[in-house]
Amino acid sequence: MVVEFDNPAPGEPRGPLRATHGYLHVRGAPPVNVLFGKDAGEVGAIAERLEDYRYPLVDGREYEFELRRRGNVVLGAQVPVEPEYYDPPPDVVDEALDAAEDCLRAAASGNA
Repeated sequence: MVVEFDNPAPGEPRGPLRATHGYLHVRGAPPVNVLFGKDAGEVGAIAERLEDYRYPLVDGREYEFELRRRGNVVLGAQVPVEPEYYDPPPDVVDEALDAAEDCLRAAASGNA
């Protein structure tokens, strides 16, 4: 399922996910953020900012992004910094990023 991210309420932190032309959050395992920039330069700056960014989620674990850049878009799959046995394996992460990319190319199936 793809949902549009709303801007946070006044006073709430924005985090690193800031892009001129907005972004989407793809729910799944793992979740994927799709950020749209005005051009490849802005997307390069976003990707650079996200490369070393780590953040905690409610489960107390630290997460980072596995990134892909395509034109004026950067895709980031949320993966744990220290993987555990029940986390998605690398091929599942690649499949999630592939599916998000397919949606951008309008090559996804009707229920994507």
